[in-house]
Amino acid sequence: QRHALLHFKTTSHTFSVEIESGKVWDYVGDNFVHRLIASSSEDKIVEVSRNDSASSVNSRAVAEVHTAHQSLVESVVDSYNRQVTDELDRQRLHYEKQIKQMDRHRERQIGKLKEDLKNETALNRKARELNSKSTKTVERLRESCAEVEARLKELRKRSTAYKRLQNKIEQGNDHRRAQLKELEEKISTYDSEAILLKEQIRDISLHLNTLGTLVASAGDGDSADEPSSGPSQMDKIRSEIAGAAVVGVAPATRRNLRGKR
Repeated sequence: QRHALLHFKTTSHTFSVEIESGKVWDYVGDNFVHRLIASSSEDKIVEVSRNDSASSVNSRAVAEVHTAHQSLVESVVDSYNRQVTDELDRQRLHYEKQIKQMDRHRERQIGKLKEDLKNETALNRKARELNSKSTKTVERLRESCAEVEARLKELRKRSTAYKRLQNKIEQGNDHRRAQLKELEEKISTYDSEAILLKEQIRDISLHLNTLGTLVASAGDGDSADEPSSGPSQMDKIRSEIAGAAVVGVAPATRRNLRGKR
């Protein structure tokens, strides 16, 4: 009976037949009834008597059973239709709500995609602008680099020429230092010789002054004395001056001059 009840709940069939006994179970009346069959000629449900019993049911009872069965079937069908309709309405509302949510979600996704597309378009435009600026900047940097390399090459040439000139100047300075040293030595020698000459001139001046004094004193003596037959004192001094020679100091050698400095 559990299987039959499950079959009734699943299919809404109000009658079931036991195969072994041939009894018919009525789920609406909740009891066994006589076996019913459908007449092939009139398509009506009629009662079939058992082989071991002769009891029969009048046609009125069969009609009542048929009417009750039809009413029960219609009631079950109406209830089922109402339940199905309610369930369909609930499902319709549920799916309409789901569809609205999906539409809102889809609209949000579309709006987000549009915003992302707009941002991506702006980023692509900025990227193209930056790429163009970068290309121009790279070209300018290359030109500047070429100019710097040319200037560096020129500066290297100038530096090489300056080093050569500096070497020549240093060599010339060494030569001029040697010449200057030699000139300083000559000047020192000339200064020493000039000092010696000044000393000689001073000695000669003193000697001449001494001779002048002697000559003056000798002249005074001759005029006071008597004349004699021999040479006078003045004549002797004149002869000494005439025969005298001025002997100068020998020039000092370079070694002696270096020692005096």
